[in-house]
Amino acid sequence: MQRRRERLEKEAEIKRVREELLKQAKHRDSLL
Repeated sequence: MQRRRERLEKEAEIKRVREELLKQAKHRDSLL
């Protein structure tokens, strides 16, 4: 149970980082 929650938290973290990177990439595109 504990391990599963850790994995879910890790996946959520990865998802958050990916969305942040996408946001930055879109911002960069709008600057070009």
